[in-house]
Amino acid sequence: MVIVSVRYDSAIVRGKLANLEEVLDRIAMIKNETSLASWMVDDLLVLQLQHGVQAAIDLANHLIARNAWKAPSTAAAAFQELATHGIIDTAFQPTLSRMVAFRNLSVHRYGDLDMSIVHDVVDHHLDDFRTFMVAVSQATIGAESDSEE
Repeated sequence: MVIVSVRYDSAIVRGKLANLEEVLDRIAMIKNETSLASWMVDDLLVLQLQHGVQAAIDLANHLIARNAWKAPSTAAAAFQELATHGIIDTAFQPTLSRMVAFRNLSVHRYGDLDMSIVHDVVDHHLDDFRTFMVAVSQATIGAESDSEE
């Protein structure tokens, strides 16, 4: 799907993309940390993943608001709205919704969080953040026809 015109604030988009890159850099440093107790490493990984998911939600909501698209009723619905408007692939949208579910679980019911899931995300799914970053960048700051306002 070709995106004709997407309104956005360049400073916000660049800032949130930089936040996501920082999260990925921090996770890379933290996951190999040997001078901390394992529970501290786990807590730091969870915190960085929460920050990453929140930055992605913030980016989605920024694009939705700037373009006067349908206001989402949930954080996960924000990604559905991006898929509806061709910012992300519809097949990728459920992945982003699962990120929100992970964030909700880690924020609201931390005691129930299975750390093997955290480690699986860190070891095998960080590219999901990168996929989202590329999609948003291509639709906004990297678009051939810059419709920045």
